[in-house]
Amino acid sequence: MGIWASLGSSIAYSAILTTAQRWLPNNVGMAGGLIVGGYGCGAFLLSPLQTTFINPLNYRPNAEGYFTQDDLLESVPKVFLVMAGLFLILQIFGLIFVAAPDETISVETDSLIAETSSREDVAESSQIMKQLKSSTFILLFISLMCNAVWVQLTSGLYKAYGQHFITSDLFLSFVGSMASVFNASSRVFWGVLVDWTSYQFAMCLVCTMGAALAWLLPTVQFIANDILFLLTICLMFACVGGTYSLFPYVTHVCFGNTNFSIVYGVMQLSLSFAGLIAGLLSQFLLPHLGYNRLFLISGSFMAFSLFLTVILNFTRLARTVSAARQLNRQAQDRDNDE
Repeated sequence: MGIWASLGSSIAYSAILTTAQRWLPNNVGMAGGLIVGGYGCGAFLLSPLQTTFINPLNYRPNAEGYFTQDDLLESVPKVFLVMAGLFLILQIFGLIFVAAPDETISVETDSLIAETSSREDVAESSQIMKQLKSSTFILLFISLMCNAVWVQLTSGLYKAYGQHFITSDLFLSFVGSMASVFNASSRVFWGVLVDWTSYQFAMCLVCTMGAALAWLLPTVQFIANDILFLLTICLMFACVGGTYSLFPYVTHVCFGNTNFSIVYGVMQLSLSFAGLIAGLLSQFLLPHLGYNRLFLISGSFMAFSLFLTVILNFTRLARTVSAARQLNRQAQDRDNDE
């Protein structure tokens, strides 16, 4: 089931991002932010719907963190049918509005690499296998994997962690809904920010915030303040939104629109490795280390991703793209002056 769901999600994710970038080639960050913002809106609807359907009486889990009430457990299989019907309706409605731009509208853009690079660089940029073997792709692949480990540990464990000092399951559901709002809305913010600044600046901000919040999260339990927990989780999910809006942007910029679907599809394989790492950490380290120490480890993944983001500009492909973007902006400034 996990393979089937991941396959369908990846196909839809890459296809709709490519279509959005064709419509808004000069605002790729904003286009991607809008799309992945919608992608992040799902939990805003699903989290309270699932909680209300499964646990309408607001039962509490036992001391081990599990629900044992018979009526609650009997509702779990049924919720999948409810979700399936909802997904079917939303997909049929959404597909009506998916279309490629009119051919008379000039929206296709090549990679910025082709604007100023040598013939050798251009030839390399046109070959997918060489792109996938480039140091730029490898750094981005590892960076996305590190971010995804942090994301999966955060999104997968925050509710179980909050149950240790928050008594209301409905409040935790509310936290999930508000976090999804920050997740979705922040993606548009990060998309606009990266259009105005650069990938390195925006991603460094995401990684710094993510690491700091993960390292500070254990203090929330000692304070045992519900509102502080809500604020912390919302900010962490804003960093989740940054992760999934910035990587499509940098992939488009570095490798171009032509090969975007293939390159980004391969890059998303890092999410599978991240899921394996996060699962092993949760299964084997969590019982021995506890939530607080595990969150400290998760923050270290973000810190390492920050390091990779800083050194990204030292790769040849990234330097070529950076130079091309600078020349392109200078040309636009000259045109504006004229």
